[in-house]
Amino acid sequence: YHPSYNVSPGTYLPVVRKERGANSEPVVHSMKWGLIPSFTKKTEKPDHFKM
Repeated sequence: YHPSYNVSPGTYLPVVRKERGANSEPVVHSMKWGLIPSFTKKTEKPDHFKM
């Protein structure tokens, strides 16, 4: 991974988050960056080339 301010939709990035629970430690997860519009159907996959 190389830090960047220019990230395209569909890119997987490391994210630090806290799991549920009062005594949990921060955990690093790989998550997909992107925007899913509210009008997108649940079964429809976003087309990142049209955004």
